[in-house]
Amino acid sequence: MSELINGRMKVAEVIRRWPKTFQILRAYGCPDMRCGLMGIAAKFMSVQNAARVHGLNPEALLKELNEVIRQSQTSEGDLRVDS
Repeated sequence: MSELINGRMKVAEVIRRWPKTFQILRAYGCPDMRCGLMGIAAKFMSVQNAARVHGLNPEALLKELNEVIRQSQTSEGDLRVDS
């Protein structure tokens, strides 16, 4: 199994490496953090801080983000994108 997301990782890095996580963040009510001002903030904001800013439980968010990675790896192989 490949690396999982932890709370210290930056949101932009998570979205870049595991694109399917974007859908989870949006489902939790987070704004689109791929572009604009939020895209800039995502480069500096950790997943844990983003959860707190948006009034989310950091542990629950991390659990769901990592679950989508596990499901993707099981059904489609490793979807991690390194560049």
